[in-house]
Amino acid sequence: MSNPPSGKTSAEPRSASDWVAVLASKRASAEDLRALKAWLAADAANRREFDEARRLWSGIAPLEAPLIQSLPRRRPIAITAGLAAAACLVIAVFIGAFNPHDLVSPVGEVHEVPLADGSRLWLDSGAAVDFEQHDGRRTLRVARGRVHIVVAENEAPFVVEARDAVIRDIGTAFSVDVSDDELKVAVSEGLVEVSAGNDLTTLGAGRAARFDGDDPDTAYDFDVTFEAAWREGRVMFKEVPLLSVVRELGRYRTGKILVLDDTAGNRTVSGSVAIADIEGGLDSLANAAGVRLLRLPGVVIVHGAS
Repeated sequence: MSNPPSGKTSAEPRSASDWVAVLASKRASAEDLRALKAWLAADAANRREFDEARRLWSGIAPLEAPLIQSLPRRRPIAITAGLAAAACLVIAVFIGAFNPHDLVSPVGEVHEVPLADGSRLWLDSGAAVDFEQHDGRRTLRVARGRVHIVVAENEAPFVVEARDAVIRDIGTAFSVDVSDDELKVAVSEGLVEVSAGNDLTTLGAGRAARFDGDDPDTAYDFDVTFEAAWREGRVMFKEVPLLSVVRELGRYRTGKILVLDDTAGNRTVSGSVAIADIEGGLDSLANAAGVRLLRLPGVVIVHGAS
């Protein structure tokens, strides 16, 4: 299922961490990159493992700074730790520069980009897509995350592929949200047709649906203004369970947010949070909901106030 990096025999087993190590070495050749793309395309699990391995390697650098500051001011130790931190930063930057997808938005950032056909695309935090025009057809493949597309008028059909679904544009603007367990499509203007499993679902403006497996959930109305807020740098919510809001805010930060108290998670909240200040927004949300946050390395725990 995998192709070996340069200098290693095909008899040796390969893993996502092997590929990340090759990239971090700065000795990856064009042949290595072609082999990596083939390895990623061979199995969806390979891509997931590779993305996770990259996140783990990239996550080393931010953890180094507080450790260095807490060390005794002894020159040999400080120099060694500083060099280690610098090496981690170099690795993080190098790995971040390589990505098997055409367009990627880093965690915590939202980007608007033009596509080659004149369409406009917004990539939410952590989103990754590929775009191609071929044989009179425009195809956008959403690998992960949420994107919003304003489709340019063109004789060539515009198709979005996400998970196992195919979304066909009928002169529109719409969002596609791909997570590990579901696909969500929300239409702001026009119409789309979504082929998922054996079903064909048509959605008009202000309508959305979730697709989890072969059958879609029943389509429902959504607030277009609230859905558009993330493209303007905010997360807006009105009378939404705290658990759902926490999950939404989790898009914009590394690490986990865990709600351990069901009662707290079911409390409804309203408001908005600036994407540029997610941590401050979490604090404000906790105060409004009457809950507490416990921040630990790599995780924030939400629990009911005592």
